Amino acid sequence: MKKFSKKLIWYRLVVNIFLSLLFGFVTFSSFLPDEGESVEPDTLRLALIVAFVAVIVSYIILAIYQIFYYKCSGYELKEKEIVCVKGVLFKKKSILEYKKINAINSKQNLIEKIFSISKLQVDSGSTNTAHTAEIQIIEEDSIVKDLMKVLKSKQNNEIVSQEPSINELEESNNISKETDESIYDFNSKRKAIYTALQIAWVIVGGIIALFFGLIAMTILVFLKELDLPALLIIFGVSLAILIVVSLIGFVFGLIGSLIAYYDFKLIRNKNDIEISYGLFTKISNTFKYNKIKAIRINQSIIQKLFGFVTIKVEVVGYTVQSGDENKAYTTGMLIPLCKKSEVNKLLDNILPDYVPLEKKNKAKKYFPFISYHLLFSFIVFVLVQIILIVFLTYYDYADELIITSGVLSGVYIVYIVILMLERKLAQFNSGFSLKDGKLCIFRGSLVEETIIMKKQNIIGIDAKTTYFRKKNNIYTYKIHFRSNAETNTVTVLNVDKTEGNEIYDLSLIA
Repeated sequence: MKKFSKKLIWYRLVVNIFLSLLFGFVTFSSFLPDEGESVEPDTLRLALIVAFVAVIVSYIILAIYQIFYYKCSGYELKEKEIVCVKGVLFKKKSILEYKKINAINSKQNLIEKIFSISKLQVDSGSTNTAHTAEIQIIEEDSIVKDLMKVLKSKQNNEIVSQEPSINELEESNNISKETDESIYDFNSKRKAIYTALQIAWVIVGGIIALFFGLIAMTILVFLKELDLPALLIIFGVSLAILIVVSLIGFVFGLIGSLIAYYDFKLIRNKNDIEISYGLFTKISNTFKYNKIKAIRINQSIIQKLFGFVTIKVEVVGYTVQSGDENKAYTTGMLIPLCKKSEVNKLLDNILPDYVPLEKKNKAKKYFPFISYHLLFSFIVFVLVQIILIVFLTYYDYADELIITSGVLSGVYIVYIVILMLERKLAQFNSGFSLKDGKLCIFRGSLVEETIIMKKQNIIGIDAKTTYFRKKNNIYTYKIHFRSNAETNTVTVLNVDKTEGNEIYDLSLIA
């Protein structure tokens, strides 16, 4: 069994320095008195000595553990499967057959890049372990690249030697320089637009916050707790802060986009889809065309104003992990930003089976989209008004009661108007189309989403309705499909049962 790269030890020793210093700082802080109290020289001297000892001891323990981890871990490419063993106190042995490989990914952060090592992640596509790969190997960059090509060859049932040359690998996979060109160009201009559209959400949120803040300050003016000049000053300062924060957010967001999506490449080699990007953290993802479970085309209301969309792909094993290793974002990025008019052409070049259909079966009636929202918001509004009346009546604030109650009623009316518009938009966007085993689901309000999936990935369908909706022949269909454990359902809202029953005609439903 081959060991991981020896550079892993040096990499972990460097990382452990920061962990040990952090532990020493925590130890030192525990000796310091509360704020405002003086620090005795003897106490400070003792704290420094204990912290220094804590750093040294913790670093030695971590270093010993990393050495044992290296000696106890390794991997082997056998005839039909890949085997990986990791751990010191608790050893974990993972075995994954080549034919069951769903995605092959590599990841490299900034420190790993300095040591020229990468993490190779091989995922089976099990929804029970969608948040993490079954096999993770830490090796040198060149070896990781070779391993990815070997695994792709073995996944294609090709006979490849354990240590093939680069020429043999390129020949076996029909890889040439021409096929290394990216189908999609995420250039600096698109990154700037991508950032600007994201910051626009912050600006909209800030404007809404300013609106409600202005209402609150107006109440204070009526209550004579705040004069009009002070209100104007506060509003002006708040507006200036919003503008400055938006500008700073755009600059840092643009820098973040340039770094996160540096050298973005989207390549298709026969049945292989390759997506790679990143400067400080280099991410490379490879998966088979037939492993795709669904495509999601997202368009926020801000993007819609300028005619842009984002396209994501559902592939178990290709998910961007958050800080918590036990959780992952729902989908992997396919195309960060493109014009809506380009979607069909791009998908036809990359994933021709997932070109979206035109919406045919639309959501029926408006009331089902708004009914529960109206009911719950009205209950909350009445309860708040009752509490307000009881409180202000008890303290004999008659004038304040009238003003405050009136303002709250005005805010509630504004909320209802916005809610009704948002729900109307949700109804307008909802629906589905079905043709030749391809199902397109349309949904969303402020963020519109089109989900394209094939019938073989659907594993079950639930039909839901209420007493009143049933009388109007209105049903909601909950579709379960093979994908990440956190996102394996999607809903078709409030369509006519006669139209919705077309979904049941899909043949391969367990």
